[in-house]
Amino acid sequence: MDKFVKWIFGDKEGLSREVVKAFTGFFKFLFLKKFKNESLERTNSSINITGDNNVVGDTNIGRVIIQGNFIAEQNAELNCEEHKKYKRTWFSERFDTFQNLMNNTRVFAEKEYTTEYISFLLGLSGVEELKRFLDDGEEPDDLFKKKFVDIFGLNEEWIMFNRGECPFASNQRFYGDDPMDILRNNTLNNIDSFIMIIGKIEGKRYAIIVKKYSEVHYEVIAKEFIFYPEVGRHGESMLVNLYRFVRETERINKLFPSVYVANEKETMNILKGTVPAKIVFRFPVIRNFESIFLDLNNEDYDLNHLDKDIIQIKKIIRERISEIDNINQTSDRRMIMKNLGQDNEI
Repeated sequence: MDKFVKWIFGDKEGLSREVVKAFTGFFKFLFLKKFKNESLERTNSSINITGDNNVVGDTNIGRVIIQGNFIAEQNAELNCEEHKKYKRTWFSERFDTFQNLMNNTRVFAEKEYTTEYISFLLGLSGVEELKRFLDDGEEPDDLFKKKFVDIFGLNEEWIMFNRGECPFASNQRFYGDDPMDILRNNTLNNIDSFIMIIGKIEGKRYAIIVKKYSEVHYEVIAKEFIFYPEVGRHGESMLVNLYRFVRETERINKLFPSVYVANEKETMNILKGTVPAKIVFRFPVIRNFESIFLDLNNEDYDLNHLDKDIIQIKKIIRERISEIDNINQTSDRRMIMKNLGQDNEI
């Protein structure tokens, strides 16, 4: 740099050493500033701004990171307590999903599922008890999350353990093909009624059964039961036992008065639990289904949504009902009354 200055000014007599030194310092400053700016521009292209998931320990939000090392801090005025307000737990995210699904399946005159209303249904002392889990970045304990299972029928794995993508998938496994097992293996006095849906899967009709516990708690039985006549001997037994299920639930006043019809997409959504089962109240209705279905000898009725299949189904049931009733009816009714808490009545 000294040589550069001397080349410009020469070694003229009278130019003091201090002037040369001053010009040298000035040119060094300009050169280093330009180099620093160019270096920073090249570095900025590799900078990643971290999100909440990358903030570590007691750090503030707004950090920047280069090659894994924190090098700067922005918005330093936001302290850790303020930062917590911006964090979302997986519970709060799943709560939003649950709340939206409940509101999207509301029927006429049903109340909106606000945070305040949900707090009331959960039996909480006030809305703030719920909001601290939604707004303050705090994860509730299992006991609190279990309330959503008990009150709304949410899938336990989904809301408690953050597993699965079906909020209303059944909490019970159903094994076998006999719908009478629903009556044999459930505490029936807890169930308000059974709702039946006639849905389609791959073009064939199936019966889907939903347990209604309350106005906000419905749970689908995770099993479809055949409801078409082109079946073998085993399939005929399934149809007869579906008839027996409808007959026995009607006898103990646990059969919902209307039966609903679902298309293929609606049927699969209910079985998987991607929507609340109470969505059935938006579906078309088969009125007086129990009288049509249970009166095996009467074929003078409006076929409605069932067309000629119901005639063939009832014919199969007529031919086999006595055989299956003779084997099972007494023991089944005894078990049903026990599950109702009425051991001495048959």
